[in-house]
Amino acid sequence: MKKQIIFIAANMIILFSLSTGLRAATFSMGPSVWYAWWDPIFSIGTNDFEMDPAPLYGVALGLGFTNWNFGLRVYYGQYEASWTQNITYSDNTRSSTRYENIEVSRLDIDFVATRKINNEFKWFLGLKIQYYETSGEGNFIYYAANPANNEQGTIPYGIDEIRLGPGIGLSYTANLGNSFFLIGNTSALLLLYEFRPNYPGYSKSQTDGNKIEKEGDEHGLKYSALAYGINLTLDIAYYASSLNTTFLLGYRFQGVRFKTNSYESEYGGDEQFAPDYGTATEDVYDGEYEYFHGISLTAIYSF
Repeated sequence: MKKQIIFIAANMIILFSLSTGLRAATFSMGPSVWYAWWDPIFSIGTNDFEMDPAPLYGVALGLGFTNWNFGLRVYYGQYEASWTQNITYSDNTRSSTRYENIEVSRLDIDFVATRKINNEFKWFLGLKIQYYETSGEGNFIYYAANPANNEQGTIPYGIDEIRLGPGIGLSYTANLGNSFFLIGNTSALLLLYEFRPNYPGYSKSQTDGNKIEKEGDEHGLKYSALAYGINLTLDIAYYASSLNTTFLLGYRFQGVRFKTNSYESEYGGDEQFAPDYGTATEDVYDGEYEYFHGISLTAIYSF
């Protein structure tokens, strides 16, 4: 899935590049950095969740005509997260797993078509694509009915997630004078959301020291949902005419609410390790919120 997303982003960039030859069109491009805080949906149902803010690096591209403008922004960044997961299984045993320094890679793509209403207002339609993947491992303790059968070991952890959907919104630009502008955007989002937790295997050791290796045990989980919410941006822009460059410093916010669509589980392997996902996972995200926000800095050169 990640390759397909990168392929789409690359083709969008190529399309913008080829469009520079169009007459009566203004092309713009430049680097952008977004230092963002993220309260991810997968933190719901965990204990002691920690994720520090991190920078996302990207590029901003634009193609402008008399009344229409087309924009593309692509960001990529990496986070680290740590948390504890406590699970009660269908046989009333339980486990506690501590995940430390789980790597989370995030890719954000925004494509926007903007129509001018007047010198101050514009309306726009957009397409948002978000993808992230996690990788790492956790240290677990399994508490059996008989303490003599308690087990501990490590379990790999990974999630692949994709979000895709449209947005519609309104943009406002105020001329503050001396080449400074205030630019605000607000939009509504509707995202189709799917993730597949993937645990490729685990190793466990019993209290008597016997070690059991098991590879290729995939839980086969699949969770899909709708996410709806808002996207807000507020920028102070300065146009340096001698450089044909616009500098923007601002704040970007996205908040969405999840609605469970479907949930599938094809659990393989030892059934005693099959958690009761009906209460632990199936409804845990339904009605929950996720927030992603931070400070952005962009320089856009026009030609």
